[in-house]
Amino acid sequence: FKLRKRKILNDPTGGTGNCPHLTEAIPCEEPSCYEWLLVKLEECVPDNDK
Repeated sequence: FKLRKRKILNDPTGGTGNCPHLTEAIPCEEPSCYEWLLVKLEECVPDNDK
């Protein structure tokens, strides 16, 4: 997913308008999938041979 967030800097004024959501998520057109191979305790490296 692509995730977009925004923050409110000023409180809304002037009525009851519709503001967009603070967080929006949309699926990626071509998602990438990885199989992970543990190399070290701190590091993960994708294993694309499988």
